[in-house]
Amino acid sequence: MFFSHCVGAGLKPAPTVFLFRLVRVGNFNVCCRGEAFADTGFECHLISWTANASPLRVIANKVAEGLIKHPDFIRRRFSMKINAVSYFSRFIPMGVLAVIMGCASTPSSKFYILNPIEKDEAQQESTDVLQRVTIGIGSMEIPDYLNRSQIVTRSDRSELTVDEFNRWAGSLKENISSVLAENLSLLLSTNRIFIHPWVPDDAVNYWLHVELIRLDAGPGNTVTLKTHWTILGDHGKKEYITRTSEFTEKISENSYEMIVAAMSQTFEQLSREIASEITKLK
Repeated sequence: MFFSHCVGAGLKPAPTVFLFRLVRVGNFNVCCRGEAFADTGFECHLISWTANASPLRVIANKVAEGLIKHPDFIRRRFSMKINAVSYFSRFIPMGVLAVIMGCASTPSSKFYILNPIEKDEAQQESTDVLQRVTIGIGSMEIPDYLNRSQIVTRSDRSELTVDEFNRWAGSLKENISSVLAENLSLLLSTNRIFIHPWVPDDAVNYWLHVELIRLDAGPGNTVTLKTHWTILGDHGKKEYITRTSEFTEKISENSYEMIVAAMSQTFEQLSREIASEITKLK
């Protein structure tokens, strides 16, 4: 196969000049000229042919004469090429524009974490005995609807909203365990608080197990935290206290910054209640 440039004749308005591929039929090549006119459409003309083997020259001549008398098949080949190029040339810019607009209009995600109590805000309830006590933050259970990266809010009593662009920066379960450990460390003035499994069971005096029942912002700009928690001793064989606690915090505006800040405050309330109960054990 070989390629050639074709230029239209000057008898009509200047045609569209294009590059086309010549067709090899058996052992001969056929050279054609294709022209596209705005007024008459597409025209195709046979220019010449060459045979590559003398025994086939007669057959080549006959086939070429047939192409001159019936050029429709060549015309259709060039017409299909032109239509395909025209079709894609219209839609490719539209596709590129759609991608650019989509990227420009997609909002970026924001990421949040719960925060512990500020050190200067902690009203310590420690005793000398508690400074020698080791406390372990054990199992932390959260509902399936909260076990995701997106922040969940409550539209009404039975409807939840999952926001794709406001997310937790990491594992919510690990974030809660870390906040409780830091809060209790400040409130009890002790560094002997560890998160499971980073401490041997036989080294722990009290285990704290927390089951998160509810954590969301609901109608009325109110954040609600509801938990079921247990303090165990004697290597988990003795139950000292089991309680279900619920705390709420009002938020001044319905923004995710305020929602997460209010959630941190509810865990501060939970931490203070747990610390108060631990001080009663010794």
